[in-house]
Amino acid sequence: MRLEGGGAGCPSDLAARLSLVPLASLDRLAETLPPGCVLLRLDLPAGTIPGAISYAALADGGSPAACQPGVACPAGECAFPWPAVLRRTAAATVVLAAFESRSAAPRSAALSVEPAP
Repeated sequence: MRLEGGGAGCPSDLAARLSLVPLASLDRLAETLPPGCVLLRLDLPAGTIPGAISYAALADGGSPAACQPGVACPAGECAFPWPAVLRRTAAATVVLAAFESRSAAPRSAALSVEPAP
């Protein structure tokens, strides 16, 4: 997912909202996010137990660098502000993560999940 330059980052209550909003309403929520904030979503088969969740970011022309939630990413002026939110339904396991950038230059983000052993 790519964020163009500029923005104030994600709202401080977004993690709580991701835990509560109906999954069918996530697209609408994502459309209301301010510049500099984007929602990443992975839909896994029902019953999947996520193992390791990996976060990565990169600046234009750079290589992807691993990030840790709550800590600035090595790409500079961007972060995954909190750990991913897991939502389970009868139909899927949904992994949701917010990525924010305060950089004037574009930043890209990636989220991946390894299955639990």
